[in-house]
Amino acid sequence: MSATPFTAVFLMQYVYCGDPWQISASAFLANAICVGVLYYLLCALIRKPAAFHTACALLGAINYFVSVFRGTPVLPWDLTALNTALAVSSTYDFTPTGPMIIAAVVLIGALIVLLHFRRFDVLPHALCRRFPLPLRLLCLTLALLCAVFTSPKNLARFNVQTDVWDQRGAYQKSGILATFLRNTEFMNVEVPSDTSREKLDQILSSVFAKAPALTLNQKPHIIAIMNESWADFEEFGNLQLSESVIDGIAKLDNARFSHAYASVFGAGTSASEFEFLTGNSMAFLPSGSIPYQQYILKDSFSLASQLKQLGYHNLPVIIVNINGFYDPLIAQFERCVAEGFTDKHFMNLFCSVTSIEAVAEALALPPREMPDKIQSVLSDSEKDAARRQPSPDA
Repeated sequence: MSATPFTAVFLMQYVYCGDPWQISASAFLANAICVGVLYYLLCALIRKPAAFHTACALLGAINYFVSVFRGTPVLPWDLTALNTALAVSSTYDFTPTGPMIIAAVVLIGALIVLLHFRRFDVLPHALCRRFPLPLRLLCLTLALLCAVFTSPKNLARFNVQTDVWDQRGAYQKSGILATFLRNTEFMNVEVPSDTSREKLDQILSSVFAKAPALTLNQKPHIIAIMNESWADFEEFGNLQLSESVIDGIAKLDNARFSHAYASVFGAGTSASEFEFLTGNSMAFLPSGSIPYQQYILKDSFSLASQLKQLGYHNLPVIIVNINGFYDPLIAQFERCVAEGFTDKHFMNLFCSVTSIEAVAEALALPPREMPDKIQSVLSDSEKDAARRQPSPDA
């Protein structure tokens, strides 16, 4: 009975990654403690829980298939999106791996041996006199004792490490259950110390506009560029370049250029988009957290909804697909819809065009109303692409 949590963890990790030896001794012990909570509780209720090892092996298999499908195993915040998980599960590739087949053979063999010696305990035997009340109380005590050590802080003492950028690797090195429980700490949000209106006014008073506000007779076009690989690093004040990387955009005629700053640093595309589109800050959220998955579970205010209230049109994203450059991207979107990963209405959020003139048509605007600089840049790109094409006689 005392060895069951350890053998269950070994089997779970073997099915998940095929190499349970990646876990350190302390992290392995932590996972055995996590398994012990459920195991000893079941022992107190039904004596020896049947098929316990099989359940642990299935848990390892589930995490494997989920990680293959989307790149990360099952995480705590996935529990808030079970309907989505069930909807896309039919698109999974459930081809068993070698470790899964070996584990299945071992479990079936163990079952045959137990049946042969007539020692296979099931629920009707759970309340028999051979398992007296003191032993049940002992199992319950062990379950409670194990539960004390399963808090994220205590698991950290067992060298259970999380890695928000490589959850799959963390589950391999620190174990499935212990790492899952440690990830629950990312569900906690630090409450700011002062959220009063006075504090907000104080922050705003320290920000100075570089140019006076403009009064326009009509709504201006708004162009937002979010690109982690291309940015105006000179704005940080500690870097000077021989040639500006944004002159082409900053000097557009009849345009106002400005910056939006995000507190996210060193990756996190969805996090920086979250700050830009909602005006909220990631400063009080756990490092590496994904707000759209973990916290924003209902419709929320955004820049898009605000512009809609101000009378702006909802225009589609336009993919300028010259010479089929974005064909793989569009094919990926179509695959997402075909495999149930997203709704078919997602395809209505963008349109694809193959020429510069078609961009203006898609926006329902005459070409002369497009900024001259953008028009010339796109036209030059199309001409360069045409020159690179081989001639029909080649």
